[in-house]
Amino acid sequence: MDRAAPTPQAISGISDTKSIRVLLLANGQQIHVPLNGLLKPLTDRISELEARLDAAGIPEVTHG
Repeated sequence: MDRAAPTPQAISGISDTKSIRVLLLANGQQIHVPLNGLLKPLTDRISELEARLDAAGIPEVTHG
């Protein structure tokens, strides 16, 4: 019986974003981590920088 490869699911179709995991290669070993764990330090830093800009009276920059 031939088994078809699973169809990849679009990331936008995942309702629980905590279930998204990323596979990395580090020191010749595969590791997987939650995507939100990878992004948290970046989003925390962005929030910190936005707060500093607000405190300095510098308006938020918007693109688009």
